[in-house]
Amino acid sequence: MRKAWVYKRKHIKGWWCGWYEGGKRKAKALPSKALAEHFRHIKYTELNSDVFTSVVHFDRHTISTRNRKAGKAMPERPVPEETMTELSNHVATLPDGQEQLFADKFNTKKWDRIREQVKFPGLTFQVLRRTFASLLAQRGVSTAVTQRLLEHSSPQLTNDVCANVDPVLRQAVGLLSVASRV
Repeated sequence: MRKAWVYKRKHIKGWWCGWYEGGKRKAKALPSKALAEHFRHIKYTELNSDVFTSVVHFDRHTISTRNRKAGKAMPERPVPEETMTELSNHVATLPDGQEQLFADKFNTKKWDRIREQVKFPGLTFQVLRRTFASLLAQRGVSTAVTQRLLEHSSPQLTNDVCANVDPVLRQAVGLLSVASRV
């Protein structure tokens, strides 16, 4: 398991997050300890993203994951039918004997190339998770359901992660005319 850590340097403003990547020590300066801890969590997730295996259930339109290190099975997550159709079409094109979606291990360098191709350099898996959570909240999905989908340990963590605006508050603000808000 690869780890990231947070530390403070003497006579230098801010907090630092350090980690090893490709055999080299790397670090990033951040203005506050809270941001450094948040970045550490993101970096830890990124560095250890290969510890999970997934099983796609085409008949049930779900994906279930298993943490190889802890041996803990995660619940099945629903996947939209259109996505499963595209995934099924992709699997049909795989060479005989290939059981994985990708022929080789997915890593950060591949992800960097994909981000460059689509011109989204700051797009991370954590950003995708936050966007997913925020979109669910904006559509009125309860915090408890979002928490289960993201496998968060508490509803507070889910609320901290997503831009959770109560649909009732959103509707109330929508009743005001634009002129009254300006």
